[in-house]
Amino acid sequence: MPSKPRAPEADSKDGKQPMRWWQWLIVYPTIATSFFAAIPTAGTYLRSLVLDVKATEVVDAETQNKLWVKNFDCVIKAKGLSIKTPQSYEVGATVCENGDILLAGKRSDSQTPRQRWVPLTDVLPPAAPSTDSRVDLFSVIPSAMAGERRSTISAQLPGETIMCQRWVGEGRLLQRVSTANGCFDQVINTFKGIVISRQNAPCTPQC
Repeated sequence: MPSKPRAPEADSKDGKQPMRWWQWLIVYPTIATSFFAAIPTAGTYLRSLVLDVKATEVVDAETQNKLWVKNFDCVIKAKGLSIKTPQSYEVGATVCENGDILLAGKRSDSQTPRQRWVPLTDVLPPAAPSTDSRVDLFSVIPSAMAGERRSTISAQLPGETIMCQRWVGEGRLLQRVSTANGCFDQVINTFKGIVISRQNAPCTPQC
């Protein structure tokens, strides 16, 4: 008995075969460009695994780390001031001479702060060319806040002073912190702005 002929694939209304998905990408290159642009590159994906962040957060994490490196001296020279909100949140900010700002915040039920850099370029647009290219942020800050150190105005968390610090690996910054209850060493993940370890330490300025 002769076999029953196979039914042809369903045709479109105009009698033509429907376009497959890859044919759409060829005919409409804009769609292809948008499609492939949305896929993270292999390098970005691998970097996200190393940094333990989402692929979409890799650029931001690496920018944060670069700001920690750039402002290394600013952080160690800072002196502490702080505020506590009505919700018992502790908030601090370090303003460097170059205008970059380090924000620190801690909840009342947390032992460690979250820290994040805000570069000057995120706050102020590029200045118009002038004879003096320096940015004098202190002209808009009350002199009572400036104190004796004009190079750095800071607001760290209450009662904490950074005695010394050093790099202990890529994106790992060791800081020795002095408080009224003693000293401790903490290691900050400078890609994510979080404290990843903390332990008691002698109150000597040698990290």
